[in-house]
Amino acid sequence: MNNLLNKIHQQNATAFTHSGKFHADDVFSAALLLYLNPEITITRGNRVPEDFDGIVFDIGRGRYDHHQKDSRVRENGIAYAAFGLLWEELGSEILGEELAHKFDESFVQPLDNNDNTGEKNELASLIGNFNPTWDAAGSSDDAFFRAVGVAGMILENKFERYLGNERADKRIEEVLEAQQKALEAGEKPEDEAKILVLPEFIPCQKRLSETDIAFVIFPSNRGGY
Repeated sequence: MNNLLNKIHQQNATAFTHSGKFHADDVFSAALLLYLNPEITITRGNRVPEDFDGIVFDIGRGRYDHHQKDSRVRENGIAYAAFGLLWEELGSEILGEELAHKFDESFVQPLDNNDNTGEKNELASLIGNFNPTWDAAGSSDDAFFRAVGVAGMILENKFERYLGNERADKRIEEVLEAQQKALEAGEKPEDEAKILVLPEFIPCQKRLSETDIAFVIFPSNRGGY
């Protein structure tokens, strides 16, 4: 277990980020920490307290900040923001190394790039719209944590989707192996080699596009096949 994960899971875990206007970067960073530990206390402020011993992100010019001149850049040229810096250490704990890399490419990097360059990103815009209007009566902190709640639901659904697709790929491999063994044993006629019968619905288009399978039969959630 890495040091960051230890800090997240320790009793009375705390984190600190900047106050004022928030962006998708700090919102999704907070949502990620809360995903791993719903009990972690996240505080916002203009300056990190000198005696603060928790996780500091998107402020303070530390390990999980990206506002310093020597902030890190990926090999593909996309600079890290706070979300990417946290994901780099935590992603494999959630999705495994391979899926965490894919998630970084498809989900984290666009948000990092938006925060660093201002490049348009629809999700970042939607999160940014949670900021209070200039004449709103509510506090920025309340709005921030509402945005974090939405970001948390997005992350949870995304993680389930990635893990579900991985389970589907493994299940399809099992079915394909079983079919191949049946063909080799003569239990299934050769003229049915391009027909795959699934015991249940499994997302399989991507994997089967790499095979000679032409037809797929599976139980429908509406009844029948």
